[in-house]
Amino acid sequence: MLSPQELRLFRKFKHRKFRQESNWFVAEGKKLCLDIWKYRPDWIEKIYLHEESEKELKKEFPPAKVCIVQSKELKEITQTMHSQGILALCRKQMKPIPESMRTLSFYLCGIQDPGNVGTIIRTCAWFGITDIFCSSDTADFYHPKVIQASMGAFMYCHLHTINLQDLLNKKIFNTCVRALSLIHI
Repeated sequence: MLSPQELRLFRKFKHRKFRQESNWFVAEGKKLCLDIWKYRPDWIEKIYLHEESEKELKKEFPPAKVCIVQSKELKEITQTMHSQGILALCRKQMKPIPESMRTLSFYLCGIQDPGNVGTIIRTCAWFGITDIFCSSDTADFYHPKVIQASMGAFMYCHLHTINLQDLLNKKIFNTCVRALSLIHI
């Protein structure tokens, strides 16, 4: 059973401003929640299981982390049309922008579709790109659709939101990368 505070919290996650200001994000789906639990268990604050999924999934998580929810409650807290009956409330892992960059990084500017942002994160992770930067007019990294589309790849990347000019002013990139970035503009 969810408390009124938890219901309010999940309603707020539907708003970009709250997701950006919050230290939390929501991950939905069986595979995604199991992967976070397997590879980053310290990120998970609580797992919310639908009463029908309880028998199958409850044994995967410690009882102290699990909250069983009813169908009505699940409809209120889920962000997807067809929920798999499991979601996790997770802590964001905020990494500061590095002082210098010697590895390949990626900058996203103006990409509005959260599914595309998640796919780009997944592709970057596959290529070993660990730092991904985006402008404020790009879809939020912690939008539920971005988290789902990344298929867990967000766990292996450092996600930063910063204006391109501010990023270039930090002079963290070597001159070759900086020149390429300026040509792209």
